[in-house]
Amino acid sequence: MALPFEVFCSLYCFSGSNIYQFAAFLLASLLTHYNSEHSDKDQKFKIRCGLDDCDKEYSKVNSFTKHVRSSHHRYLLCSSSNDTGGEPSLTSGVPSVTEEDECKVNEGSVHLNEVNTSCMISSSDGCDLVDYCGGGENEKDYDDEDDPVQVIVTKFLYKIKGENRLTGTALQNIGIASRHLLHGILTSVKRKVGIILNNTMTEEEDLQTINNVFDEAAEETNILAFPPNVTRLNDNHACGNVEPVKHVLGERRKVVKRGNKRKIQEVEDVFFYISVLKTIQLQLCCPKLLQMVLAGPQKSANQLFDFCDGTFFQEHPLFSNDETALALLVYYDDVNFVNPMTNKYHKLSFFYYQLANLHPMFRSKLKSIHLFAVCRTELVSLSQYGFNKILEPFVNEMKILGCDRGFTFTLPSGCINLRGGILAFLADTPASQKAGGFKEGVGGAKRKCRHCMATFEDMQTCFEEDQFELRNLDDHHYYLAKLEGASSENLRAFYSKCYGINTPTVLLESPYFDPCEQLIQDVMHVFLEGVLGYEIRFLLKYYLRDINAFTLDSLNSKIQGFSYGYSSSKDKPAVLLVKDLEKGSSTNLGQSASQMWLLCSILPLILADIVDITTDKWRCFIGLIEIMSICFSHKISEASVVYLHKAIKDHLILFKRLYGHLGNITPKQHYLVHLPSLILKFGPLIRSWCMRFEAKHAYFKDQAKIIQNFKNLPLSLSKRYQSSVQADYVMLGRDDPGPLFKDEVKFGNSKELQGSDCQDAMSDIKRFYDLGINWDLTKVYSVDSVCIHGTLYKPDQHSFLIFGKRNALPDFGRIRKIWFVGHCNIFFALQVVTNSGYMDSINAFVIEEEELPQGYEVIKHSELESPFVYHSYKFQDKNCIVLKENPFSW
Repeated sequence: MALPFEVFCSLYCFSGSNIYQFAAFLLASLLTHYNSEHSDKDQKFKIRCGLDDCDKEYSKVNSFTKHVRSSHHRYLLCSSSNDTGGEPSLTSGVPSVTEEDECKVNEGSVHLNEVNTSCMISSSDGCDLVDYCGGGENEKDYDDEDDPVQVIVTKFLYKIKGENRLTGTALQNIGIASRHLLHGILTSVKRKVGIILNNTMTEEEDLQTINNVFDEAAEETNILAFPPNVTRLNDNHACGNVEPVKHVLGERRKVVKRGNKRKIQEVEDVFFYISVLKTIQLQLCCPKLLQMVLAGPQKSANQLFDFCDGTFFQEHPLFSNDETALALLVYYDDVNFVNPMTNKYHKLSFFYYQLANLHPMFRSKLKSIHLFAVCRTELVSLSQYGFNKILEPFVNEMKILGCDRGFTFTLPSGCINLRGGILAFLADTPASQKAGGFKEGVGGAKRKCRHCMATFEDMQTCFEEDQFELRNLDDHHYYLAKLEGASSENLRAFYSKCYGINTPTVLLESPYFDPCEQLIQDVMHVFLEGVLGYEIRFLLKYYLRDINAFTLDSLNSKIQGFSYGYSSSKDKPAVLLVKDLEKGSSTNLGQSASQMWLLCSILPLILADIVDITTDKWRCFIGLIEIMSICFSHKISEASVVYLHKAIKDHLILFKRLYGHLGNITPKQHYLVHLPSLILKFGPLIRSWCMRFEAKHAYFKDQAKIIQNFKNLPLSLSKRYQSSVQADYVMLGRDDPGPLFKDEVKFGNSKELQGSDCQDAMSDIKRFYDLGINWDLTKVYSVDSVCIHGTLYKPDQHSFLIFGKRNALPDFGRIRKIWFVGHCNIFFALQVVTNSGYMDSINAFVIEEEELPQGYEVIKHSELESPFVYHSYKFQDKNCIVLKENPFSW
């Protein structure tokens, strides 16, 4: 009977008194069979590789799977027709097995093209991963012919080179130093073992054997002095090699200079694409990350904490029905690079993605953000290429990932099928408009919003979302049909202006993507680079020019002389210039986003002493800060969203009344009316802001300065970046947690506590925690500072932590001591202060010292209500603490 596949591999296996036939269409399935049926049972098991005419023979299944994994890994990547990598078929023979003539093998060719059968794990069957590559409980020792030391050394050198951006010379120096270190350790251990064995009257022959073992180990470390070509490790990476691929968009003629002559030559317009599916596969090679994906979303019961708590996620046809579905956050931005030799600007467009399946704490790490495309910005803007051409490969991969079967990821522990899609597309306003096919320049467009059909006139009078006609996917398709069916260019231009759409976006071809819903507003750009600067400019001009309350120099003097806390000093605001207050100047008063955030936090404390804080203009300013603090909260109750809706309406009405004769309601101010519904749909908007994505640009700017080669910057940057990613996911051992899960804890100066100091610390900790340890054998250390996940903590008179809530007010504790108990945790000893209440006129809490002396409040870092450090400031003889997020919204 003919099979629907080209050729399959069949072999007869002997098990006890039974002979059975096993057929496999995939090499992965064949290896799975060997590992499960022959690894422990067959003492006389022998196997010849046969792949690529390889004649190596093995007597242990795990040794053979290790060999396939290292030498023939490309065949494992052919496990599904979903693989877009174009890997070759297995046509050069299959592994053959012999077992004392009791197990016959019919050798043949295995073609994996167009085959969709594999050792898969569906999201609903609850199966474990099939461990066909070893590394599990069935792991055996290597055969003598294997060379694990060379593999270990190569991994070690490759990892430190990629992670630390080392030159070849630096790498060789590290290898030589490591060799000397290992030689010293081996010599010391050898001497100690020799002393012990001599005392036990060990035979001379056995002593010589042990000496030989140490000598061989020392000899093997010599490879460190002559490092191998570590770049070759890419070819045999556990989850495959992922390199940037050049995509040619077209050709054009360009005038180039050759010596003293100018020539016209054909040049290619290209962009570089890194496979999203393959980089996800690389990430899933990390067991902890895979476990987090398979565990599904961790929903919050009473609050909006993450994407999974929003209605969009809960009603999505994919994410609501498949808890293991991969949810992607996609980001796009343009970045300027300057060649220091010529002062010439090079503008590049970067496309990143991030897995929203990760816990927010791990999403905050830059290594969770991955590059997938880069090109010269002019190619994105050219009509013959454009945004859609650049994203075509990405959308094609999303079609595979979003289909019913999903994509088969080949991991060291087996194959797994996962589905997924785009959860949200993130960018600033022009980039988001471009991504959705809407009008990019919202200032001159008739329809200025991608969420509704608002016109300029509507924005000036309507301040609730219900007053606007919201966009939806059905209407969007209707508008596109009218646009495409226009009989003339003039009619097309009319429809384009009427509907606020330029072109259909290629993202519409991605499964489940809705440009009217999933182009979320970024609160960083809306507030810190938009509304705040716009409204503060009116306020300052009123104080400086209308009533002469103070001068710009005196204001700058107060800002520069303000007593910032240690965690805020790096974001100290820049000096305000006269031109910053003029119409048409920078939208953020010459500040960066982080500087603007700090400026609006301290400005009420600075101005409240010299202006009247009971006026409507002051109330308008404080109202905007309150709105921003709610939108920037990391967790929000539904009641707070209802309050936010009313607060935004009241603020816009007040602003229009106070400053309507000076300026209009801008598009970014209009976007405020959509924020409450976006929070209900997608959870706290701080989870989808662009601040961390923009921080990713720093890596590429640093690399551009290092390589100083601007001839083909997209290629250079993408190759360097991907090399570092490959190095990050090289696992040096089973206890390697991966790049995202390493403990990012850096201690300052520390000392071990002795005597009464140690007893006092232990007593304070015991009052709050039962650690279940033997305190007599436990060491307690006091540290003067500790940096955890990028946040610096140190004892300070003006530094506070929030350790709880009482009567809807946050409980503050002054950081007095930091203790580290070995193998347990980091503990903060806090001096509790009294929260006297909230002063809404300056957006701050007033704190007072306790009347009676109290003992320390001891708390673990992991149990803090908020991980941030807050600083106290003096205001009219009161100690005040300003929070950047609103605790009443929690």
